[in-house]
Amino acid sequence: NGSGFIKKKEFRDMTIAIIRGDNTPPEFELEFKTLSKLMTDSAMALYDTNRDGKLSFEEWLKYSESDKNVQRCFSALSRGCDLSTLIQESLENDQ
Repeated sequence: NGSGFIKKKEFRDMTIAIIRGDNTPPEFELEFKTLSKLMTDSAMALYDTNRDGKLSFEEWLKYSESDKNVQRCFSALSRGCDLSTLIQESLENDQ
């Protein structure tokens, strides 16, 4: 929203959009919301160091730089991959 911070709801909305992608069926909406809530709550607990309920740019950088899965996700998105491709790449990298 231009505030320079990522509020918890904005973070959750962003994770839903990233997880959902363009080619994922809408019947998985509940799963997206559940997963995004878990991701958001975890990230906020770990990286909202001043506990103000939002991530500053510095807090966001720490989050994005320290989480290998976030890095994989951004890499896949930059190549135009959808969720199924991201999952497959993740599984291959973990073997």
